[in-house]
Amino acid sequence: MLCAKPLDTGHLDVKYLNTKSTETVMTIPPEALPTEPNQPPRQIRIPETNSEDFAEFYGAMMGDGCIYGNMAAFCITCNGILDEWYLTQYLKKLCFSLFNIQPKIYYAKKEQVVRLIINSVKITRFLVKLGFPKGRKKDAKIRIPEAFFSDDKLLAACLRGLIDTDGGIYSHPHTKIMLDFTSVIPSLITSVHEAFSKLNLQHGISTNRIQFYSGTKLAKYFSRVGSSNPRNIIRYSQFIQTGITPSAIETERLLKHYDTRINVPYHGPVV
Repeated sequence: MLCAKPLDTGHLDVKYLNTKSTETVMTIPPEALPTEPNQPPRQIRIPETNSEDFAEFYGAMMGDGCIYGNMAAFCITCNGILDEWYLTQYLKKLCFSLFNIQPKIYYAKKEQVVRLIINSVKITRFLVKLGFPKGRKKDAKIRIPEAFFSDDKLLAACLRGLIDTDGGIYSHPHTKIMLDFTSVIPSLITSVHEAFSKLNLQHGISTNRIQFYSGTKLAKYFSRVGSSNPRNIIRYSQFIQTGITPSAIETERLLKHYDTRINVPYHGPVV
């Protein structure tokens, strides 16, 4: 059961960013720009690509991330309320463990979003070399990296990062719960469909959506893929306990009492 423990972000390095774009060129505060030549270089780490941590990060980038057109930085943008802990705590620590650089966290003044930004041409070049597009993702034929398909654990981790950012758990009038992933990028829909099929996860697919219906299918999804985002963990946990999937407003209330001691990735209740 989810226990009471208030969300605490008071110690975070938080700045503010006034912008309406998540994938196009953005106005970056001066302190977020690359360091001056006379400053000591940061010991940036380029990680191995065959780890579950990197695969999950890459999935999050595929979902809500982008590389700036000038290659100066990359960012991941999430809902400022429902995804705040996930981005400012989980993804921030994940990025630091991978790249050995502290991400900057920015709250948009006029939007309900929070952004994680890392400025490093070295890292963006590394990601582009792996096949991640710079600029607008919908203008590129982005796919899950083929290397992940050779290892089910890497494939599951990549899907977890993708669904935790750009997908979610929702109520359904008949089955009471559903997982939904929507994308306007045909190559990504095809790639995600192939990935779920390889993991033997039965799902529905249409032109721009992939969905799981029923508690049985969601149980198998959580067992194989799991979630690191409290938004999805809470909704699934509440469904198991009550048979009802919380709305966005109810999820926001429950997030205030989310127990951050729960181990993530969460794969469902221990039975």
